[in-house]
Amino acid sequence: MKFNMYGPKMLNQSEQALTTPNYEASVSPVSRYRGHILVVGYGNVCRSPMAEQVIARRMPELTVVSAGLNTVNGQMADLNSRQIAKANSLNLEHHRSKRVSYSLCKSAQLVLAMETDLATTLKWLFPMAHTRIFRIGEFRDIDVVDPYCQTRDMFELAFRQIELCVDGWIPHLEALRGRSRER
Repeated sequence: MKFNMYGPKMLNQSEQALTTPNYEASVSPVSRYRGHILVVGYGNVCRSPMAEQVIARRMPELTVVSAGLNTVNGQMADLNSRQIAKANSLNLEHHRSKRVSYSLCKSAQLVLAMETDLATTLKWLFPMAHTRIFRIGEFRDIDVVDPYCQTRDMFELAFRQIELCVDGWIPHLEALRGRSRER
């Protein structure tokens, strides 16, 4: 039995497995999640929409959405992001920003944050999803540079970093693809 702010809570079998002390160390970060990925940036107008598109192109079987921690819903992607996406055969013309929410985090099987501080903040804000929140650069040990209000060169750098980071996730995302086919 576990307690939360509403009192005692009975854990189901999968929740019990997640609270087992050495469970996290023995399991791939995505091995227990199926098919739905949330990519989070700060404003959801620069990095996270590009990352959403890169992952969706490489893993079309997976559902990928993006959101921002500090954004206003409905903003278009930054012009530089849209141009770089277009130059790389991606389309951000219809993207509209949305704020990360409890329901988005709760429903995501995997949450990828653009940088360490953002991942830490998300874990604090959404503790129910803390075991599913990782940096997009987890397997490359990098944080994606934030190009907001910077030069086009910084947007190019961010895009290349995103591609490199997604390459690091591909073997783990393959596990998601296999599980989503089994459903």
